[in-house]
Amino acid sequence: MKITKYSQFTYTVENKQGKKLLIDPGKYNYENNFTTKDFGHIDLMIITHKHADHHDINAEGEIVKNSTPIVYTNTEIGEKDFAKERGYRIAKVGDVINELGFKITLTFTDHFAKGEFVINFGMFIECDGKSFYHTSDTRFLEQNMYDYELVKNPNVLTLPISNRGVVMGIEDAIVFTSQIVPEIVIPAHYDSPKDSVRVNPQDFVDRFKVLENRIETLKKVKVQVLNFGESLNP
Repeated sequence: MKITKYSQFTYTVENKQGKKLLIDPGKYNYENNFTTKDFGHIDLMIITHKHADHHDINAEGEIVKNSTPIVYTNTEIGEKDFAKERGYRIAKVGDVINELGFKITLTFTDHFAKGEFVINFGMFIECDGKSFYHTSDTRFLEQNMYDYELVKNPNVLTLPISNRGVVMGIEDAIVFTSQIVPEIVIPAHYDSPKDSVRVNPQDFVDRFKVLENRIETLKKVKVQVLNFGESLNP
């Protein structure tokens, strides 16, 4: 399993078969001459929800044209005419997607923005004997709100840190990490203009160092900050 981080909550996951999954190739990726072709050939694409930092209609169209991937998304996006024309498949929380060597279980999120609960899902991704929990956009989740037995102790966890009442902030993200206890945690979702001026991943690292002296389970977790285009192999 090779995990590569891009802007906001965009990731690729590549397995030993050479198949590549692309998650949420949103609008903030296409700066500094980066284009959709720079993701490489995409075999499977998942779009978690409608917000433009996750769902860029034009970028997705280019990826579909260039790579013809299998695409999964939620009902809200999948029922649009453009999605039907492109062959997007509709999935929901609790579904298990088995494609191209990936097993992807769609997980509950609590995403509230601009006065509405947003149709969304996270992902517990398994391949090559490894696991990657991508929460997508969510506020803090108590253990009775999600399938703890499924997602606990993954090799890698990524979660948002930007707060604004929309997603987890740094404190909530660290407490959530202490519940999940991954081997590695990657802070994400801090690249938008609204967020980048006031929060960055080093803030997460600094606070994590304080709280790991108070919360025992955090001592088992390594924080890994990935810059745009950087990868890790758990």
